Amino acid sequence: LQIRQILQILMSKWTLALVFWEDMFFGLPLYFIHKYMKNKWLKWTLTAMISALFGLGHMYQGLSAVILLSVYPYFISKKYGEKHGFGTVAMCHILYDNVTVYMMILLPYLL
Repeated sequence: LQIRQILQILMSKWTLALVFWEDMFFGLPLYFIHKYMKNKWLKWTLTAMISALFGLGHMYQGLSAVILLSVYPYFISKKYGEKHGFGTVAMCHILYDNVTVYMMILLPYLL
């Protein structure tokens, strides 16, 4: 019965695979903005707006998460995407979120 409950919990979290799109919608545009846009004022205004929008998308996690996660698109997704590729960044983001969520769910069953 416990294994069945665990499987139901795991199967209900398929939306974690959609984390890939966070990097594609927020990190990849920043890459192109910083690569091709010449107007520094507009470039950094768009960067701030995209970062704030990303942070606000995590409002359900609280204000501190909004502030902290606002730096993710530029400093993590864009920077590591340039260095290692955006697919790699997205896969690492998916793995990180899955490990974090599943550990919180499964920890009571494992202890």
